[in-house]
Amino acid sequence: MTETVQLPEKVDIIISEWMGNFLLKEAMLDTVLLARDRFLKPGGALYPSHATLYLAPCSHGCFSQRWQQYVDEHWAWRTFLDEMHAEYRLDYGVLADRHESEASERHLQSW
Repeated sequence: MTETVQLPEKVDIIISEWMGNFLLKEAMLDTVLLARDRFLKPGGALYPSHATLYLAPCSHGCFSQRWQQYVDEHWAWRTFLDEMHAEYRLDYGVLADRHESEASERHLQSW
């Protein structure tokens, strides 16, 4: 919508709730910057104008278990690839990215 809307004049203030998880999840930053460039008067204000992200390392038993399952699956996959190549000269490497993505989703992103 920002790409197609027309305003009769530039504005003094733009207020937008563009921040998703970890400030970037909703992928709205590009749209907000486009709106700023197209519609905001020189010296105008964009709110919110600043953001701070605080992170702290933590651990949870459930995550440790899921991480170990992920690592175990990774090594089982590597072993499978090596065995198929050694025994039959088959290269399943083309599936590596897909396998990695599915394993990550299954073990680390599906809580």
